[in-house]
Amino acid sequence: MDDQEALVDTHVHFWDRSVAGLSWAWLEPGFSHPRLGRLPEIAADRYAVGEFRRETTGCAVAKIVHIQAAKASDPAIETAWLQGLATTDGCPDAAVGYCDLAAPDAADVVRRHQEFPVFRGVRDLPAGERLDQPEVIRGFNAVAALGVPIEVMTPWPNYGHVRDLARANPDTTVILGHAGLPVARDPEYLIRWRMAIGELAREPNIVCKISALASGADPGWSVASIQPWFLGCIEAFGAERCMLGSNWPIDSLFGDYPRLVSAYREIAADLSPTERTDLFANTATRTYRL
Repeated sequence: MDDQEALVDTHVHFWDRSVAGLSWAWLEPGFSHPRLGRLPEIAADRYAVGEFRRETTGCAVAKIVHIQAAKASDPAIETAWLQGLATTDGCPDAAVGYCDLAAPDAADVVRRHQEFPVFRGVRDLPAGERLDQPEVIRGFNAVAALGVPIEVMTPWPNYGHVRDLARANPDTTVILGHAGLPVARDPEYLIRWRMAIGELAREPNIVCKISALASGADPGWSVASIQPWFLGCIEAFGAERCMLGSNWPIDSLFGDYPRLVSAYREIAADLSPTERTDLFANTATRTYRL
């Protein structure tokens, strides 16, 4: 794959259980992920730069964006650790940190993240199901005022709330994570998701991250099974507002990295050269200021 377009992978998770002040609850015995169940196959003591590079050899990965994964008394502790990795190992190239949007001090948390050059945005997974709550709206607006991209992950019935937040903050980049989280893959769901994501794409400050399609909702995935969702994102947003992520190493539960990237390249083969460059690198470069 080395002769293919360079890939900016916008959704990677690292961990190291030896780092003081950080913990990863989803790696602990007895934890059950709400969509994936138990994750014993990836519960190693460490998964970081070296491990990722070994798995991605030959896949033309140019840069990566780390997405928050740890728990800490102060979310900026994770960003500080990632800054250390970026300084010593040259990776990650950007980091999206955790911020509880409903917390009164959401803006202060972001300011602590901003002390580290690797920081490029925030996400709050629990907020995905309560984007219409006043405290979340208040925190979202406060973070947006700091000029920080905000990633949301929520299924299509909540896209109206995403639209409202994006419309209220037109100068803020809102990232729709995991292809808009299609939690079911049946034909009826595809119709509803496609209609909803098309409407959401009318907001020009929203970009779509195509990731986690080859995941727990489609554990036996194939190129054919993920293609409608992949192309549906591009049809809605255009390649200039889509970018790719691997959700690695979580989605190593469902296949290896070269297979996933090969599927992405096969599905994107009929796009124009400009569209492929946008999809594989340029949208991510603009969004995360790489």
